[in-house]
Amino acid sequence: MFKKSPGFTLVELMTVVVIIGILTALGTRSFANFIRVGNAKAAEPYLMALAAKLRANHNYQGVWMKDKAKYTAGGTIGTTDYSAFDEQFLEDFLGIDLKDAADFCFMVTFDVNDFITPTDLETDEGFEIWAVLRDDHASVLVRGTDISCVTADAKLPASGWVGSDSELPGGKGRVVVLRYPPPTDGSQEITIDEVTRVFDWQNGMTISDVLL
Repeated sequence: MFKKSPGFTLVELMTVVVIIGILTALGTRSFANFIRVGNAKAAEPYLMALAAKLRANHNYQGVWMKDKAKYTAGGTIGTTDYSAFDEQFLEDFLGIDLKDAADFCFMVTFDVNDFITPTDLETDEGFEIWAVLRDDHASVLVRGTDISCVTADAKLPASGWVGSDSELPGGKGRVVVLRYPPPTDGSQEITIDEVTRVFDWQNGMTISDVLL
């Protein structure tokens, strides 16, 4: 004869339910982060193409593109006044169509004081390109800064995966960053308004801000 197995106590059942809930939550977060990694990496080909054009122009002109007098006769072409190195400037001067990268607004900074994490680069030595997560607004504020990225005149609608809360992973205003020259691989920390953000650099690029 088989012995009857003892039944679970209420405490044991509750423990099992809690464990299942924790595992489910962990699995959901891991899966969501996996999806975010894939979405964020969609910016990388555009970042690399922009960086290649910037370096090529530097080699040809002898100065970085921030010298507007060299590139735009004082910052204008016709009636267009380029006041920032955001998408329209990048499209017009580097010839890269950014409208299909609908979930990002691209801009470049040559000021090491604006770089997304601490750097030991000297002034005028390099640049950072930011792919700023966006919804369907034409302008998006870069999280933790007072800098706004303005999209080019022609831009496809965002696909919808970018959230409206910049304080949550995958939220608008978070950034995928390419820096040239590349920093040492590894993590860098920056504290803004008593909030510490970690940027894990790999081969001159970081997507950590989108995930954490």
